[in-house]
Amino acid sequence: MQRKNLNYIILVTIPFIFFLLLMIFFDNFNIKIVMYAIDYLFLILTFLKQKKYNILSMQFLFTVYHMAYIGLCPIFLVLQYTIMDKKSSLISMIINDSNFFDQQCLFILISYYIFLIATTFFSNDNKIDYSEKNVIKMPDNKILHYSKMISIIMIGISFILEALYLVKNKNLLFGGSLESGRITAMAGNGVFLYGMWLGTFGLAMLYEIVLRKNFSSRIFWIICIIHMLSISLIGFKSRIIVLSLFLLLIHNRYKKIKSKNVIKLGIVGVFLVGALTIARNSMSGVESSSFIETIVTSFANGSINIYYVLHQFPKYTSFQYGYTYLINFIMLAPGSQPDFTIWLKNQIGITFSGGGVTPTLLGEAWLNFGFFGIIMNFFLVGLLCNRLDKWYYKTKNVYFVVLFVWVVTSSVRGGFANSLINLIIYSIMNLILFMLFKKSRRW
Repeated sequence: MQRKNLNYIILVTIPFIFFLLLMIFFDNFNIKIVMYAIDYLFLILTFLKQKKYNILSMQFLFTVYHMAYIGLCPIFLVLQYTIMDKKSSLISMIINDSNFFDQQCLFILISYYIFLIATTFFSNDNKIDYSEKNVIKMPDNKILHYSKMISIIMIGISFILEALYLVKNKNLLFGGSLESGRITAMAGNGVFLYGMWLGTFGLAMLYEIVLRKNFSSRIFWIICIIHMLSISLIGFKSRIIVLSLFLLLIHNRYKKIKSKNVIKLGIVGVFLVGALTIARNSMSGVESSSFIETIVTSFANGSINIYYVLHQFPKYTSFQYGYTYLINFIMLAPGSQPDFTIWLKNQIGITFSGGGVTPTLLGEAWLNFGFFGIIMNFFLVGLLCNRLDKWYYKTKNVYFVVLFVWVVTSSVRGGFANSLINLIIYSIMNLILFMLFKKSRRW
């Protein structure tokens, strides 16, 4: 580690601990939340000042996701409670339960601090060339051909599964409460749910081939729109966001996107998600809220879910020691097994219309291994982010790196259990098809 990195860590640590102690020792709730906001903002600003990253670098993306799904959530929850006067029994209970709220804020600050330390310890700044002169090395034509065939087959499998799923569950998906119907339709359909991810992965892989001028861009976008419409009807708007992130990162590697354009796309994305949420709530019989209220509520949900996890584990349910990473694989077996988020919802003992409880990366680490899990998870994620940035600018196949980027970013909200299974299923499918093509003379 360079001396300047050690000095940086010392300079970050002293103010971080100072504000942390102020937050812990003050009894006044308003002062506590202000100290939390100052400390978290301090960590973010020191990261941005020290690390002059590309806006689509892995460290920057993780920071954005951490802010949206973990770091800013307690602040938005307080906004709901005070300014917007949303004093529901649940929000009031969380705000007034000072022990758990303080614990949540403390863990959030420590989680990002550990991530910051990990990225600084093993920084790749002097090894990565972010300029447009850093040209991608092209794989040979045979590998390119195999990739194209594999992506087309995966998209085809996904389209078949999407059509069968829509026909099988049309009464649930398009009748009554859309959200409740969507969740009911998921029961016992694990193979369909995970198999349909192949379309998202296949399109991302095919887009890299389009950028290499080996496939028609017009045909690609037609297929892409059909897939997005299909998964929208099924009720998976998050997968549209995932596919958009895939395409954005792959495009950026071949044709660098200006930071201001990325920010514009991000703002548009937030508005679209808010609009889709309002529309879905309306069609599900849920009382409509204003656009601002919908956005604030969406950001505050992370704090509520973390509270659920901290309150439940280990007082009422013992630590799982890695079991939750296997739950989604059990869902692939015949029968009606819950996925990780539904399992967590059942453990907590709450009922509401819609899906399960997304624990966030912090919550998942806690319910498995406690405080040690939080330290280890965020330190390892920091190391992985550094490595992914290096691979992103060195690899011949950008898509595979982007796939791992998605695993890390999506885990911030839902935990690794919800993304690892898709990575493993895709990898197995890709390996099988690649071996078949390689052995077949016809191809």
